[in-house]
Amino acid sequence: MSYRELIEKALHGRSVLKAAMDLNIPQPSLRKYCNGERMPPFDVALQLANEAQMDPGEVFLMLAQEEARRSGKEFRGIEMDPLRHL
Repeated sequence: MSYRELIEKALHGRSVLKAAMDLNIPQPSLRKYCNGERMPPFDVALQLANEAQMDPGEVFLMLAQEEARRSGKEFRGIEMDPLRHL
């Protein structure tokens, strides 16, 4: 899943204004996250992960990959093993 897909999943089809009100995130900030102008801080990323019903660890890695992509760096993170948690 990509960063963009995370945002779409967390919105649940709501407008940015409605989602911002529901999630208690300032609308200008959520709009910037949705438009890819800014990455969310850790607390908001966790909130988006919960809203999207995604594993926070998976979302953390996704955000690290996105940050590396945006900065032109090679991502040298770990791969999430879905069976590791069983």
